[in-house]
Amino acid sequence: MTTASESKRLPFFRGPWAPLRNPLFRALWLATLFSNLGTWIHEVSSSWMMTELNPDPWMVSLVQVATTTPMFILALPAGALADVVDRRRWLLMTQSWMMLTALCMAFLAFSGQLGARGLLLGTAILSIGSALNSPAWHSVLPSIVSRQNLPAAVNLNGLAISLARAMGPGVAGLLLMRLNPAWGFALNTVSFAGILVVLWMWRPKQKRNRVRSERFFSALRVGLQHVRHSPRMRQVLVRAILFVFGSAALWALLPLLVRQQYAMQADHFGLMVALFGLGAAAYSATGLPKIRQRLNLNSVVDFHWTIFALVMVGLSQSPGNWIPFLLMFLGGCCWIGILSSLHYSVQSVAPAWVRARALSVYLLCYFAAASSGSAVWGKLATSQGVRSSLLWAGVGLGAACLSSLWFPVRSGEGLDLTPSRHWPDPDLKMHIEPEQGPVLVTVEYKVRLDQAEEFREAMQALKEQRMQHGVLRWGLFVDIEDPELYREVYLEENWEAHLRQHDRVTSYEKELGDRAYAYHMGDEMPRVQHLLLVDEP
Repeated sequence: MTTASESKRLPFFRGPWAPLRNPLFRALWLATLFSNLGTWIHEVSSSWMMTELNPDPWMVSLVQVATTTPMFILALPAGALADVVDRRRWLLMTQSWMMLTALCMAFLAFSGQLGARGLLLGTAILSIGSALNSPAWHSVLPSIVSRQNLPAAVNLNGLAISLARAMGPGVAGLLLMRLNPAWGFALNTVSFAGILVVLWMWRPKQKRNRVRSERFFSALRVGLQHVRHSPRMRQVLVRAILFVFGSAALWALLPLLVRQQYAMQADHFGLMVALFGLGAAAYSATGLPKIRQRLNLNSVVDFHWTIFALVMVGLSQSPGNWIPFLLMFLGGCCWIGILSSLHYSVQSVAPAWVRARALSVYLLCYFAAASSGSAVWGKLATSQGVRSSLLWAGVGLGAACLSSLWFPVRSGEGLDLTPSRHWPDPDLKMHIEPEQGPVLVTVEYKVRLDQAEEFREAMQALKEQRMQHGVLRWGLFVDIEDPELYREVYLEENWEAHLRQHDRVTSYEKELGDRAYAYHMGDEMPRVQHLLLVDEP
């Protein structure tokens, strides 16, 4: 949170810049900027190096596949780990992994021992570190800025990435013109130093929980179940998959488009990607905040999505000259408008206890779409040509924008996801071990017959929330001898899991519960019972 003294010392950090008043966020933002600068120098160097080692479209597209496939495979387990381990230590480990990998690639490239297969292997190993790092890294942001400043903080993170995208390819282009691509790998190695220093100095407050952290496989199951039963998460995931799959053609085919179709050199390729990042950076700092004030989140995504599809079509048909550079700048503006909106949606609709796992599912879908899209469009380019493949990708992406009619992107505004802790602890008359279970919870309602239909609808919304917490089974039963008597029944893994739900239930879930409880007749709250399994059938 920003203090009054910070506000006086830093009066220029206002509006969309307000999160930068927070010294920890400021340090992480600068470290993110320089780390992503090194990443983009590395990626451009890798892509261009592959066009020299093996210019086949399939091999060039495999650089993107090697980058994205580990993210697809490891995102979900990485998210589960991020929610159950010390995030600071985990981030230190994964950042060190990536730094050492970049150092090894630089050494091999300088010595002339890095071939096409070695380049793909090194790219994959580097991506494994990134996959293990990403869920924990992205879930840190909501814990260091206020909920009010979260949209601005997400936008500023996007700005840092966009500035890096703008500067990194330009630097890489100069390096590729005059020096060995190994220098790009070396600069990436150095870029990890800033984040490692900030993480080493960061001392987050340790929360004391009355129950132990979840076990890995249990955390994995609960994370998947949470996303499955969260309508807002499902909607943003569908949109992310469709957009990333279509847009993957641009990054998979751009090096060949520049080299073979536009007959340009490495510096032009670097400048083109730099303009993409410059457009994203300039737009996120100026135009995007204004657009968000006028349009809802779903309309913001649709507006930029449509223009981005037209940009891809334009690039596929462009003769070269100055037009591709202009289109890439415009594409960068749209790219940041779409991805920052999708990312904010995921971060804002997931409560803190499951945020890393929710982000990991988002990243899993993102990189699954990127990996498969890169492979599909690269294969299509081999038979149909680079221009035709990019054209079909742009047309398909434009058609996919219609998915907003069924899967609108929504934020978590209006949802109070802070723990309410309004559930009273059961009055235990016996000793229960944390791992004992399963536990059967029953809630008894007395509902008037003329309100039964409305009550059942309210209970369906409550069911989704119960399932998001990882309950194994849920059901609503009516007494056939007394149709006004209902029993909500749900099964939890063990007693410890039930206590976690007591700690995690949010104020928004309390509102949903109050709506259902309002149909209960009588002055007292519905009767709740906790039953422990004593013998297997």
